[in-house]
Amino acid sequence: LPSNARVDTFLPYDQLLPHTDVMITNGGFGGVQRALSYGVPLVVAGTTEDKPEVAGRVAWSGTGINLRTGTPSPARLRRAVRSALADPRYRIEAARLRREIIGAGDPLVTIANTIESLVSPTGPAVSDGATQPLTVGRAGADYAPKTCAAYQRPSELWTAPTPSRR
Repeated sequence: LPSNARVDTFLPYDQLLPHTDVMITNGGFGGVQRALSYGVPLVVAGTTEDKPEVAGRVAWSGTGINLRTGTPSPARLRRAVRSALADPRYRIEAARLRREIIGAGDPLVTIANTIESLVSPTGPAVSDGATQPLTVGRAGADYAPKTCAAYQRPSELWTAPTPSRR
């Protein structure tokens, strides 16, 4: 391995990602989300669980390269890393998603607002100042679609179905 590469069973993302130019990953959701929250482009090689879907969304969003295998050859991995580093579109798209993730605010506040909206007639009581409180009315749901921004372009945002009340 080159002296500027790190391989380990645990890497402290919050310490490492601010200094990372590209992240090679097996496509685990948490690692991909963390890399994108720092605007780091990805090279993804994963074939188990949900990893092919995550890798496909990385490629679709333009934030990285999907190798479509869990066991890429060293030459293929080298080409993908070099491509991710050389093509500015990957860094630009990863930076765009970073801004969207930051703009979405604290996910714990979003969860608290959603729960509060479901149980309180007055609506959410929590605000982080960065996001609009979520509200759920009797006729339907108004979920903040940008909470899913890490995998969806703004023109194709997903809206959750109306939760059932019992």
